Amino acid sequence: MAATTLARLGILHFLFFLAFMAECAGVLERNELIERYFRTELGYNEILIVLVLLHGITLSIRQLTGILRSRGLGRRTGLSGF
Repeated sequence: MAATTLARLGILHFLFFLAFMAECAGVLERNELIERYFRTELGYNEILIVLVLLHGITLSIRQLTGILRSRGLGRRTGLSGF
């Protein structure tokens, strides 16, 4: 699953986080969920896994990055040491 996230947060913390986000699902729409997961520093694949498992939302990476881009969000790539 999301091994890097589990290692970072610890299994118990991660489960509490997932339970909290599942509670929010009734109130938040898809794009708001995506933004919240993004801001918790989940990777793209991790966001897609959580969306499917907790919310039944299936997206491709291309759709996910498009939604994030439309909200002014995205991961930095190709950063140099300067």
